[in-house]
Amino acid sequence: DVLAAFQRAGLAIPKWDRATQYKDQRSSAMRLDLLARAKAIDEEIALRSASWGLGQTMGHLAQALGFSSARAMVAHQTGSIGGQIDCMVRELRRSHLIEPMNCGDWRHVARLYNGPAYEANRYHERLADACQRWTRRLETLAPGGVPRAPPPEQSLSSAEVRDEQCRLRDLG
Repeated sequence: DVLAAFQRAGLAIPKWDRATQYKDQRSSAMRLDLLARAKAIDEEIALRSASWGLGQTMGHLAQALGFSSARAMVAHQTGSIGGQIDCMVRELRRSHLIEPMNCGDWRHVARLYNGPAYEANRYHERLADACQRWTRRLETLAPGGVPRAPPPEQSLSSAEVRDEQCRLRDLG
């Protein structure tokens, strides 16, 4: 029985517990060791149990995202940032998250993408912060990805900014 083999190897636990769940996943080496041990029992199940790429797409979603297997999905992402982005976009479309993302409804996005306990890890706040950070970064680019010249006010020294603020205050 596959489940019994995973349990004997200490890779399947009867009850999830935040305090102990990640103790053997503290480093990349530890996570790779866990994956290798799981793959030695059943490669497809091991690949289905992990998240992959930039979007941390879960392997168990492979068929729902149009792949024949988790192995095919992982191969699509391996060595290709484009493959990782493709999987992430497929998952966002499948979960109907494009519109809520475009509207900045980060609680809705986090709840569907990360699960009902999203607030414990502040995923909605982290998404909002990332959106704001990338929006500012993208606003500094002209078409074609060329950096725009900074607006004049960004080239002022602190003293010049204070002087301008005093002038504005004096003007009411």
